Amino acid sequence: MENNNEMIVKKNKNLIIIGILAIVVIVVLVVFLLINNKTVKPNDEPSSSNQNNEVKTLDLESDLVKGLVKPTTNIFYKMEQGEKDELSWDYYDFNVSDLHSDLKKMSAISISEWERLEDYTYVITEEKIKENYQKMFGPADPYIEGPFRNGLYLPRRLIYREEKKVFEVIMSENATADYKYWTIEMPFKAEMKDDEISVYYHYLYVLEDTKKTAYYKKFPTPGVDFAAEGIEIGEFTPIKDKVVYVKTDLLISNEEVIEKLAKEDKTSEYKYTYKKQADGNYYFLTGKVIK
Repeated sequence: MENNNEMIVKKNKNLIIIGILAIVVIVVLVVFLLINNKTVKPNDEPSSSNQNNEVKTLDLESDLVKGLVKPTTNIFYKMEQGEKDELSWDYYDFNVSDLHSDLKKMSAISISEWERLEDYTYVITEEKIKENYQKMFGPADPYIEGPFRNGLYLPRRLIYREEKKVFEVIMSENATADYKYWTIEMPFKAEMKDDEISVYYHYLYVLEDTKKTAYYKKFPTPGVDFAAEGIEIGEFTPIKDKVVYVKTDLLISNEEVIEKLAKEDKTSEYKYTYKKQADGNYYFLTGKVIK
């Protein structure tokens, strides 16, 4: 009887020891898994974060960068007495949502090919304008067909012909002007980050008369920074910090000038950014002044 009791006691002790060992093993496994999980998780997160924040330099001559299309019109500039001249480009911070449909359509028209009908009459089909509009802003940005809707001043008597679905303009080849006014730019860097591509440019404003050409870092004000009539470029410039260079040799190209001034750190800088849309292509998103 005593032997049976001893056996039962030993058996119970063994069961207790096995149970304790099992609990210890379970606790060790749980602690190990918790420690291992904490160790792995922080390592994974920075890896993912670094991947998303990686900036990749792109070749300016690549098809991807060269295929990007940006708007050419974003404001009016005003002449003396508040009169509006042709649509122009000014460099300031803005988003594609800031451009109303007329300015977007004018940008699409400016890169579309004109077809000459007769004399000085040229036309652009609505189909071609829409095609270039979508190259610039993407299929997600709805194109509004028909005439301009916001009452913009339109240069060169641009007329919409409803029956033919074309924009028509009459341009006189004999027309002359005392001066020309535009902007020039030169890309110097392109980068990709996440689903966006940014292209950086040197830029300058250009004012040219029959004898001289002036280059401005900031938007020049007609009647203040230069005389709208009887221009004396380089003389009528009260705000001297705007003019960075004046050339009298008109045989020197604007490309040569901007290359020279970029090396001398005398240009302004601008960044155009494009975002990938659902079709996998990149379309214009924002413009930002860098310097």
